[in-house]
Amino acid sequence: MENKTPDYWMAVGSVDNWNEAFRLGNIWGLEPKRLNLWESVQPNDLLLFYAMRPVAGIIGYGTVKTKFRQTQPLWPQEVERGQVLWPLRFEIDVEYCLPPNRWELQKISSEILRFKAGLSFRKLDSALALDVIAKFKEKREPEVPEPSVHKEIKQKLLEIGNLQKSHCRGGIFVRFGEVGCRLETGPTVRSDVCV
Repeated sequence: MENKTPDYWMAVGSVDNWNEAFRLGNIWGLEPKRLNLWESVQPNDLLLFYAMRPVAGIIGYGTVKTKFRQTQPLWPQEVERGQVLWPLRFEIDVEYCLPPNRWELQKISSEILRFKAGLSFRKLDSALALDVIAKFKEKREPEVPEPSVHKEIKQKLLEIGNLQKSHCRGGIFVRFGEVGCRLETGPTVRSDVCV
């Protein structure tokens, strides 16, 4: 089986619907009248998340994991009515989504995106979709690796050893919830330093 190039789609929904979709496990659904579009969506296709007003822009993106039909109400509107409104569903693997408190300020928007959002769920040309994704990647705050506690403790123990003109032998150990190092000042003088 050959790997196909993914298609790009824009799913349009209210702020409440997006919040619910993420809360319910990254599930999105379409009405029965969108069956032809739903049948065209395939696993690994890319999906842009468009939130309607007051946001009016793309808030994130992900890939389609699976497609399925649902006969049980899921969203609050469906549960309230006792019927399934969006039975054509798919599960999304979210690659990036702005935090909800930043949707209005940091969304990606343009005239063409707003126009296409008015057409509801639609396939997008790859250039437009990739441009949106690139903008999100530019906006992302650089990930700062968390400092390695182990590395910091090891460095401090080595500094203590140097101050005492000792050498840390046998590396760092963990014993009874303490992290330490055996310091040697000579062939017979040894002490354990723990923190």
